[in-house]
Amino acid sequence: IMGTWCPNCRDEINVLKEIEQNYGKDQIEIYSIAFEKYRDEKEAIALLKKYKKIMNFDWPLLLGGYANKTETSEILNFVDKIYSYPTLLILDKSNRINHIHTGFYGPATSRHEEFKESLFQRIEEEIKK
Repeated sequence: IMGTWCPNCRDEINVLKEIEQNYGKDQIEIYSIAFEKYRDEKEAIALLKKYKKIMNFDWPLLLGGYANKTETSEILNFVDKIYSYPTLLILDKSNRINHIHTGFYGPATSRHEEFKESLFQRIEEEIKK
């Protein structure tokens, strides 16, 4: 759950690219749901296409709606509440949510490598199940 306007979301996309490269599409699927600053759907979709090209990733980038935590929480009501962007959901092979991580420890933080290691470990555990 992200937005093109969010710098931490951009950093998370880079980590997700590493994950996809490491595990391959045969072991994991990645989807991004963007909540944007434009209410106009055509404007938002045009921005998503441009962003996807600039960020150079090939998994689906879906428009979720307008970037407002309350509205996002209403749309994604299967999640208790959206506290921040990005919010990462890890689902199992039956599409049940097994882990939610809110926020992101970017490369400029002291916790970035720890975060990446933990994320890779969680994904590895899901793949082995």
